[in-house]
Amino acid sequence: MPDNSGSVVHASNSQGSTTSHAALRLTKHGLVATDILSSCSIAARNREHSPLLRLPAELRNQIFALVLSEKTAIPIYGDEGPSAIENLFGAISDVYSNSWELEALSKATSEVISTPSLLQVCRQIYEETSLLPYALNTFKPVSRKALNTWVSRRLNVQLACVRSIAFCEYIIKEYWASEQYAFKHTLPALKELHLDAWNFLHAVHEVLRCCWCELDDELEAMLYVEMIQRKLRKKEGTIALIINTVGMEAALDTIQAYHTTDIERATNMTPAGLDY
Repeated sequence: MPDNSGSVVHASNSQGSTTSHAALRLTKHGLVATDILSSCSIAARNREHSPLLRLPAELRNQIFALVLSEKTAIPIYGDEGPSAIENLFGAISDVYSNSWELEALSKATSEVISTPSLLQVCRQIYEETSLLPYALNTFKPVSRKALNTWVSRRLNVQLACVRSIAFCEYIIKEYWASEQYAFKHTLPALKELHLDAWNFLHAVHEVLRCCWCELDDELEAMLYVEMIQRKLRKKEGTIALIINTVGMEAALDTIQAYHTTDIERATNMTPAGLDY
């Protein structure tokens, strides 16, 4: 764990001179304290001479956004992972090692995820970027348990920045069947909910069949989608629903076929023990 005493760590460079660095301290929110920047000679020198840090803040923010945002949703896995302090985008403990989640993410994407290194360069970069990964990316929990575990290992200030969640096919049925289960209860700043039409329509259909709900043979695609939208807005409020419609027509055709087969099966059933 970081030393909260405010002591000074001394490091020597290749020329043998010694530079003083203030030990890591945490704020009441759990992030690394950066109040020392205003009186730190190293920070002042970086702001003047660093090719990156001497850029206007607007340009730095654009660069940080490009570096810290992923093109696809970041998966949230099971009940292993870093603590709230040793988080996905840069540990602030005294041991800067890759977390379990980073290893899992690297395996899933077949590439090395290097974003944590940026947050460990210096306090100024940390101050400007520590919460950006949570605000800029879409997260995809693979199960409700995975989401709950991930949330329990995040700081409140990190959770307050999460704006985008994507549904995994394994979480849809439970989400749809439960009135209480809503992402907004856990992520107060959530703005976007990403749905894959194929997986979502099939999962909802299975829930409806299990509940013995009658489906209209003539149910049109838009009516089905509107039903889903109404349910989601009831659970999540005014969150933007971003629906990937690839495969939607095929999914609806399959659902129609399932329903037709159910009707035919019920019509053609012969009671056991009777001969006709």
